[in-house]
Amino acid sequence: MPLTNIPTYNEEKTKNWFLQLEAIFSVWRITSQQSKFANVVKVLPPSVVDEVADILEHIPKQEPYTRLKDAILKRTGRLDEDLLWELFTHITRGERTPSQLLRCMRSRLEKHSMAELILRELWMDKLPTTIMQILAPIADNTPLDQLADSIDHITTKLDQRVCGHVVQCPDDTPAKDKDLEKAVADLQHQLQEIRMLLSCKSRGPRPAMESTEYQQG
Repeated sequence: MPLTNIPTYNEEKTKNWFLQLEAIFSVWRITSQQSKFANVVKVLPPSVVDEVADILEHIPKQEPYTRLKDAILKRTGRLDEDLLWELFTHITRGERTPSQLLRCMRSRLEKHSMAELILRELWMDKLPTTIMQILAPIADNTPLDQLADSIDHITTKLDQRVCGHVVQCPDDTPAKDKDLEKAVADLQHQLQEIRMLLSCKSRGPRPAMESTEYQQG
């Protein structure tokens, strides 16, 4: 059954277009794969027709609509994560602290959702290389907000150490490198202490007897 009220094909939100189209099929009680196939084909723009020409030339005998839909989504559709990734393309840390950068990225998401692991990767990618090296050994299950607050503290200390040494030894590059390495080592030690503290908080308070034995040891 041909329809006359099919919505215009949406190349930016192909998945949502199919959802809308299938709702219309349901209202009109169109269940035939062949009918659905024909209704989709008649509204496809030339660029999409080129992408699925092989299917149009040799229409599948089994589930033609489903095969066509899957091909269109795979070949021309864009994953939600790809679209969200683009939201952060032009965001840089600038003068923001790591936690401010994280809040900025979350606000850019608006009503969209993103897996915490992906957001963590995008956020870390915008941090200085030195900080990335410090973050490397941290487990992925560390809460992102707590991690950002801890990195604020570490970044501040690192900036103070580097700036202070530049004033003292402006021309002594080997000395600056050595001092920077020491600063990173010190900060890594501090980060380890922070991780232990976060781990203790997540486990909750120790039993009184265990705490007493720990103090005696």
